[in-house]
Amino acid sequence: MVRNIPAELKRWLIIKPKRIILHVEAGGALTDYFEILEKNKVKKGLAIAPSTPLEKISPFVKIVDYLLILSVAPGRNGQTFIPNTIDRLSTIHKKFPALKIGVDGGVGEKHLLELKRVQASTVVVGSSIFRGEYRSNFQRFSEIIKQ
Repeated sequence: MVRNIPAELKRWLIIKPKRIILHVEAGGALTDYFEILEKNKVKKGLAIAPSTPLEKISPFVKIVDYLLILSVAPGRNGQTFIPNTIDRLSTIHKKFPALKIGVDGGVGEKHLLELKRVQASTVVVGSSIFRGEYRSNFQRFSEIIKQ
């Protein structure tokens, strides 16, 4: 998470990214930042930490293209997946069925089918792919997702 969003947006917009995700916890004028992204034809993403109440996303759901639910506390790599992420995702999906929702943090093989069942649009798997032999892990994860 960055502290000076306007300065960071200027830096990122130079390279013309497809999507930028802002943390709801960053505060500030998020609506204004999303307008800047819209003007620059950048997809607007919103991230929410596990400890943040879901009500915090309500003002932004209709203006963002994507929601990222963090399933670990923001910070270090290799944390354990927080189980109530499944319920959070399910609740949000029921309330906003058209919203694309991703999950990031601690996602391992045992979470993939459940995340698919509650209709996660994307999952971010980082360290779990690289535990052991990454090619076979990637292949196994891909097969699970295709089920």
